[in-house]
Amino acid sequence: MSKLSSSLPGVHDVSSLETIGRRSIPHSAKSAFLSLFMHQNRKDGLITEKQRLEKKRKQIDQKLAVIKKEMNRLFQIAQKQEKNNPEPVQKNKAGKTVISY
Repeated sequence: MSKLSSSLPGVHDVSSLETIGRRSIPHSAKSAFLSLFMHQNRKDGLITEKQRLEKKRKQIDQKLAVIKKEMNRLFQIAQKQEKNNPEPVQKNKAGKTVISY
């Protein structure tokens, strides 16, 4: 697929002539070898896409773990600062909490 079609969401969900089993050549005129070749190419493409998606999922999981660890560290620091220097919570006119630094 081109870069344009791969950047659009939902493009991979659109049925093509290949996926629905239609061809411009009548079914009786094509050989079994041609069908095998087409199916192998489609299979190889799907395997490659699956591997790429699994790699991306692992990268996302790693990034989430790093963010979670950093959030926990910052939460611990915030709790220690709050114990050492408790500040009263201030609210503005709209009723939203204001945090002073």
